Order: sequence, then structure tokens, then C-alpha cells
Amino acid sequence: MKRVFFLIGIALLALGFLSAAMELAARAIAGPSGEGVTTLMALSDVLRIVSPGGLLALHKLSIWSWLSPLFDLPGWVAFGVPGMATVIVFRDRSADAHDPELEDSLFLFDELADAARREKLGGPADDVSLVEHTDIVPADAQYAEDLTDDEMSVERDFLLPDDRRSS
Repeated sequence: MKRVFFLIGIALLALGFLSAAMELAARAIAGPSGEGVTTLMALSDVLRIVSPGGLLALHKLSIWSWLSPLFDLPGWVAFGVPGMATVIVFRDRSADAHDPELEDSLFLFDELADAARREKLGGPADDVSLVEHTDIVPADAQYAEDLTDDEMSVERDFLLPDDRRSS
């Protein structure tokens, strides 16, 4: 049962993120005039801008009187806060138990660094020199050439705005 509530919390968090994205879309649809856009947009305002038909369908539901206060809050608050609380309360705490193997892996780098210091490793004399290794073949000179041509110039880049193309 605990796992079901945890998954419900994950679903509520997903709805919270979705409603935050819908709020951004509503701000983009409203444009620079910003009609109907406030600092914290209520979920009903977001639905009015993004999907007016969906909001009308919700108004026709018999439980709208109970849902109305929920839709007066920003969507990310209405879904995200209960979702986060549900996930925190119903998470699996058995993974939090003391695991000696996990603790050993956390301190592995420190142990290796101490062993290297004891054996006096890690100085400049231990660095690998390419002169000693004759099996390493450097790349051909052709790979160092600049392969950009006129077709790749800024004038042909259609992603840049017009004022950047002329420069």
C-alpha cells in the first residue's frame, strides 16, 4: 500500500511539472501584452489561455464546486506540494539502512591516495612520456587542416538572425 501512495506522489509531481510547463506556455501565448497574466497564474487562468474548451468541460462537472479552490492555486503548487509531501512520507526507507559496502566505496579514493603517498608515487617521474612509447603513432597532417569552406560561413547560416548574417 505504501508503494501505491509513493507512485501517486510521483504522478502528482509529474502533474506539477506539467502544469508549470503549461504556465510557461500560457505566458508565451499571452505574448508581450500579457493580458490575463499575473506573477503567479492560477491553474484556471492557465487553462483559460491554453485550453478554453478543457476549462469549460471542467465547469460542467458536478464536482466543480469542490475542484474550484484547487484551480485557484498555481498548478505547480496545487499538484507539486502534495506530490512532494506524499513522496517524502511514503518513500522506501529500507535503502537508508547502514550498508558497509557502500561506506567502503565512499572512502576508496582516500585509501588509494594514502597508499600512493606511502609508496611515494605520483610525482613528475611517474608521468608517462610519449618519447618512451614508440608504438604511439601521431595523426597524419591532413587531419590538422581547416576543413571549413564557404558553404559553412555565417552568411549561409539560416539559424542566425538577419543582422548577424551580414557581419
